[in-house]
Amino acid sequence: MNSNNPLQPASPSPRKLPRVTLLIAAISLAAACLPILPTVLQYDRTAIAGGQVWRLATCHATHFNQDHLAWDLGVFVLLGAICERRNRRAFLACLGLSAAIIPLGVLWLAPQMKTYRGLSGIDTALFTLLGAWLLQSAIERRQWLSVAVVSGLMVGAVGKVCFELTTGNTLFVNDIAAGFTPLPLAHILGAAAGLAVAIFPTLWHGPTLWHGRTLWHGLPPTLWHGLPTVSSRRPQVSLLHGLSSTQVSECTIQGKEETFGRGSGRVGDHPTTQV
Repeated sequence: MNSNNPLQPASPSPRKLPRVTLLIAAISLAAACLPILPTVLQYDRTAIAGGQVWRLATCHATHFNQDHLAWDLGVFVLLGAICERRNRRAFLACLGLSAAIIPLGVLWLAPQMKTYRGLSGIDTALFTLLGAWLLQSAIERRQWLSVAVVSGLMVGAVGKVCFELTTGNTLFVNDIAAGFTPLPLAHILGAAAGLAVAIFPTLWHGPTLWHGRTLWHGLPPTLWHGLPTVSSRRPQVSLLHGLSSTQVSECTIQGKEETFGRGSGRVGDHPTTQV
């Protein structure tokens, strides 16, 4: 793999332990084992308005029943371990961004929701991030079957959210037995967070945009020859690309003449050189 591409991180090391993923999983399990914790840690709109702002962060570790916990935590451990082992910085950026904007988005955009629990929004963020990585890698390697498979999974995730929006029910968890109302907004915000981390690596990697790659990197050369580059790391393509050697010589000599004329302030004092 190309280590210069932030969308295509280095291969995961088998010895790299996903510590953050395991820590959050342990906290979620502990919250499920102590009946009083979900009530204290869940998103509670009234309690948050009263000053208990920690609930904005801790609500993700709480769940309504064992079925809800099993689905959310199982998906989180799987996706979290993969993403964290591939690129811990990107994983932490995705985790932090989604964990922040989901409860804030619920607080602002869903005033009717009095309580909220679950990791499903963060799961959606990690799924989107990993999907972007795999899709980028498959496109660069021209593995079109993989492109089709990953694209199908991404479309399926969009379909799941649409199903929740139209039916008011969850696709996997039995929301009726768990006694909660699905909140597709959390999944939409999570997907937006994952996509933002994937598209804008400056959120987690540093100030250099795309590691000096052009925004159209990966397209056939005939499409990007002559287009401006984002940074000087990629060799600049001359605007004279495609011209004959005689035309290039004429343009070069004329350019030198114009530069000399501007510097002296006396254009036309020197003879014109012809090739």
